[in-house]
This record gives sequence, structure tokens and C-alpha cells, in this order.
Amino acid sequence: MSNVVEIVSFKLIEGANAEKFVNSAEPINAWVQRQKGYQSRSLSVDKDGVWTDIVFWDSIETAEIASQKFMESNGDTEFMKMIDPSTLKMGHSDVKLMKEA
Repeated sequence: MSNVVEIVSFKLIEGANAEKFVNSAEPINAWVQRQKGYQSRSLSVDKDGVWTDIVFWDSIETAEIASQKFMESNGDTEFMKMIDPSTLKMGHSDVKLMKEA
């Protein structure tokens, strides 16, 4: 079994409040943490307003299962309503090297 990183990038819809968006991520975070294979998650934003949601999983299988269940469970949440779907990009990659701080 190898670790897998899920990387999702996107921009928020016009007029969305960043602080409200971060607060709306808390229920999503709780849901993600309950999924089999979950290891860690971070949510960041760059100077151009591109957000990056990074989740580490224990395998590609658990990552893909969680991804499939995500929209079913969270598609109508405030978190998802603030994301501009035309900017959304998502992918999974095998982790080849990971060092703890």
C-alpha cells in the first residue's frame, strides 16, 4: 500500500467571502476525516485567489471511494456553492517521498 495525495484546485465564485468559505470547510473536514484511509488535509489560497485542497489517503482505492461519495454527501453544501465549477481541477498522485518537519 502506498500513500496517495489528492489535489483539488479552484477559484471561488464572484463575491464569495474567503472567511465564510473557510468556516464552511469545517463540516467538510469532519466528513473527510471519517472516511476510510484518510490521513491529513490542508486548504490554502495563493495571491491570485486559487485555492488548493490537499488530502492524503492511504491508497488510491480509498481516495477514489471517498471522491465518489463526496458529491453525493456534500454537493449541496455552502462550501461547494462557493466554488466556481469552471475552475475546478482534481487529481490523484502516488506519493514517492514525504518528509515530516
